[in-house]
Amino acid sequence: HINTDSQDQLHPSFGKSLHVRGKKGNHKSNTDGSEQRELTENEQIVEEKRAELIETPLVRNMMKNFYRKFRLEEKESLEGAEAYAMSCLGNPEFQPSVHWRIYLELADLSKRSNKFNKARELYSNVCELQPYASQGWLERSKLEEECGKLKDCSDILFDGLIYCPTNENLRTRAIKHEERMAYEFHNGDLSRPRKLLEPTASMDIEKVWRTLLEGALMEARGGNIDIARNQLRKLMKNVSWYGPLYLEA
Repeated sequence: HINTDSQDQLHPSFGKSLHVRGKKGNHKSNTDGSEQRELTENEQIVEEKRAELIETPLVRNMMKNFYRKFRLEEKESLEGAEAYAMSCLGNPEFQPSVHWRIYLELADLSKRSNKFNKARELYSNVCELQPYASQGWLERSKLEEECGKLKDCSDILFDGLIYCPTNENLRTRAIKHEERMAYEFHNGDLSRPRKLLEPTASMDIEKVWRTLLEGALMEARGGNIDIARNQLRKLMKNVSWYGPLYLEA
């Protein structure tokens, strides 16, 4: 578990924890006389990890073939699908940068087989190998919620938002979960889910309006009608094309 209160956010990469801050990058002058800061070693690693999310045509085709054969094996038996996925992990054609995608399928397979401890370990591998992929954090949190480990689910969602702060699905799920936690364990105190809404103030509303809508509905469910009404009015002004918004208002 990553301490979200720490100012030095930890970014794991291939089993190693790396501090994002570290030494300042060097500066070099451009031809126009302006200065451009070079990335530090840690920043370069972060950028490289993010770049792995971009599928090249070669990777896209390779994974398409993997998913097709994996589904065929799955229809025959879950064991056969697992064996095929494991063989791909040992195949040099499948570079380490795509291993997280295979681990994600293996984790889902284990979860559906009720092998929850194994699924938990595999989802952890996904998040460690590619922390900038929201799918790993989302599925890992769902597993813990379904197993009744609500605190662990919260921790995973908060950790995921360190790496994927602009992911709307992850933030919206975190708000819903923290609202549930508020009523089950904190006497209806909505301070934690409200805290999760704060970063959206500096984001493009076109990218976070679903999260804001969830926040408005949360306030309405909590009896804070004036707050909910103001938030819904703002959304109707900026996302006027979304019909169901007017029904909620």
